[in-house]
Amino acid sequence: KFKNHLAKQRSSVVLQNMSIKPPAELTKKWKSLARIQSMDRVFSSPRTASYAWCAFVATYWTLLVIIPGIVRNVLNSYEYWIWFLGMIGVCSMYYCTRGDFPADSQAGKPIMALTCILISVDWTSHAFAALQFNNITITAGFIMLGHSFAILWASLFFYNRAIKNGEHMAWLSLLLQWVDIVMTCVSVIVLHGKEGACFNLPICIMYFVSLVLNLFLWFFPIMFGYSNTQKHIHINTVLLDTVTDLPVVVTMFATNAYSIHWWLFIDVAFKIIMLLRTYAYHLLVSLVLRRAETNQLQQEQEEQIALENKLFAEGATGEEIDAKSAELIKRQSEATDNVTTS
Repeated sequence: KFKNHLAKQRSSVVLQNMSIKPPAELTKKWKSLARIQSMDRVFSSPRTASYAWCAFVATYWTLLVIIPGIVRNVLNSYEYWIWFLGMIGVCSMYYCTRGDFPADSQAGKPIMALTCILISVDWTSHAFAALQFNNITITAGFIMLGHSFAILWASLFFYNRAIKNGEHMAWLSLLLQWVDIVMTCVSVIVLHGKEGACFNLPICIMYFVSLVLNLFLWFFPIMFGYSNTQKHIHINTVLLDTVTDLPVVVTMFATNAYSIHWWLFIDVAFKIIMLLRTYAYHLLVSLVLRRAETNQLQQEQEEQIALENKLFAEGATGEEIDAKSAELIKRQSEATDNVTTS
C-alpha cells in the first residue's frame, strides 16, 4: 500500500510539473503517460525480472542436466555441452544486469537473444530425438517444459519497450506468435501419434522446420533491434509468416494432409487467417497504403528510444526517463497537430 501511495504521488507530481495533456487526449498516440503508468505495473522492475529469469534458467537447467549426469556418471554428452554454453549466456546476462543493463535494454537484448538461441538449440535437439527415435524421458520432458517457459518469459523482455510504448498491436503480435507456435507443436504431436514415424511425412517435416524457424528467426532480428518500433514489428511479422506459415499451408494443400486429422484442418485454417491478416494489415495497410504515416511514426519512435537510451546511459532513474520521454511526446504531439491543422 505504501508503494502504491508513493507511485500515485509521483504520477501526480509529474503531471503537475509538466502540464501535460490529459491521458484521454493522447489515447491515439504512440505512447502516453497513461500507458507508461499502466504498463509499469507489469514491467516495473526489469532488473529484478532479469535476475529472476537468470536464477530460474540456471536452477532448472542445472538440476535436470548435471544431477542426472552425475548419477549416471555420464557428463560427456550433447546435453552437457549445450548446458555449458547456455550457462555462459546466463552468466553474461547476470553480469550485464549488474552493470545496469537489464534484459530489456539495448545492451541486454542481444545477450538475452543469444542465450535464448542456445536454449532453442537444446529444445530442438530433444524434440528431434523424441520424434525420430521415440526417445523421450521424463527429464527431457521437464527440460523442454522449462525451456518453453523461459523463452516465453524472455519474449516479454524483447517486446517490453514496444508494449510499454506502443499500442495494442505489440501485445496482439506477441500473443498470436505464441498461439501459432503452440498450435504448430500440437500438430507435430498429433502427426507423430497418428502416423508413428513422423519424419516419413512431408507435412510433418515441414511443420518441424516451421517450428524451428519460428524460434530462431524470431530471436535473430531481436538481436538487431527489430522489436522496439511499430514498423519493425510489421516487417518482422511479414517475413516470419512468409517463411514459416506459408510453406506449411502450401504443403498441406499439395499433399491433402489436412484430411489426416481434424486438428490439422483447424490449424491450417488458423494459419490461413494469420496469413491474410499479415498481408492485409501488416503489409498492405501499414507498410504500403500508410507508408508516410508509418515512416513518421518510426521517426518519432526512434527519437524517443534514442532519448531513453541516452538518459539510461547517464544513470537517470525510471521516473526521470518517463518524465523526459513524456515531454518529448508532448512536443511531438503538438508538432503533429500543427502540421495537421495547417
